[in-house]
Amino acid sequence: MGEPTAGEDPERGTEEALVARFRSGDSRAFDELVDIHMDRVFAVAVELLGSRQDAEDVTQEVLIKLYHHLPRLRMPGRLRPWLYRVCVNQCIDRRRSSRRQPLELDSSNFADCWPATDPATSVVAAALRQSVRAALAELPDQQRMAFTLRHFAGLSISEIAEMLRCAPATVRVHLSRATHRLREALSEEVSTDESL
Repeated sequence: MGEPTAGEDPERGTEEALVARFRSGDSRAFDELVDIHMDRVFAVAVELLGSRQDAEDVTQEVLIKLYHHLPRLRMPGRLRPWLYRVCVNQCIDRRRSSRRQPLELDSSNFADCWPATDPATSVVAAALRQSVRAALAELPDQQRMAFTLRHFAGLSISEIAEMLRCAPATVRVHLSRATHRLREALSEEVSTDESL
């Protein structure tokens, strides 16, 4: 395989090559696929579930499904959306099975997802992360999933629509409402902090 041509996604070419290697018996190719995708799958699961332990369990379930479905998975270039769809479905199943218990937002759940950059601002950044996560936890499921998949997983509107089984316009509505609610929640918190 040569260099990707203009307009081609290099990650897609890499994925296709790794899938081909895995299908021909190279188990290391699976490990390389895991290295490419699993950190982001885990981060999405943490965002949707609010629990590091549950996110680890979901990530393991996604890995198992990937391993079993990869030999017959029809791609090309559809691996990333497939992984996130499986992740979202596993998160939904886990939330249903826990009878919609409130999310427990312990800051240690998210330590690896948003690393602090400057030590001088790490306290402020940690407080902001906690506020955003608390606000995200209050969103309705569809809005939280759309926002997380767009802003944390970097998926396109059409990919999210396919995943949530709705029209792209519906995804835009979910994103708009989620953004509006998050802004309101965060501005209320800032107003409360300033009045102290």
